[in-house]
Amino acid sequence: MTYFKKGHKYKAVATIVNGIKFPSKLEAEYYQLLLHQEKLKIIEIIELQPKVYMTEARILMKPDFLVKHLDTGEIIYHETKGQELPTYKIKKRLWKH
Repeated sequence: MTYFKKGHKYKAVATIVNGIKFPSKLEAEYYQLLLHQEKLKIIEIIELQPKVYMTEARILMKPDFLVKHLDTGEIIYHETKGQELPTYKIKKRLWKH
C-alpha cells in the first residue's frame, strides 16, 4: 500500500493498492479484505464505484464496490464511510426506499 499525505477536508488519506488509487485508507483496506475473500472463492468483485441511479429523477449514487457472492449468486453493493455526511444520509434513505 502507498499512502499520500495530501490535505483532505475530511482527513482521508488517499491510498494505492494494486495500482488502484482509493480516496481513503479505510476504502483501500476494505478492498484488500474483498480481495482476500475473492481468493478464497467466496465472492467475485464485479466493479469498483458502479453508477447506480435511484428514483425516476436519476439521483446518482456511486457505492464503493459491487460484489457477487459465488455460493448464492447474490449481488451486493458495499460502501465504506468514516463518517456520514448529510448528502450520504439522504442517499442512504433513498437507497433503502
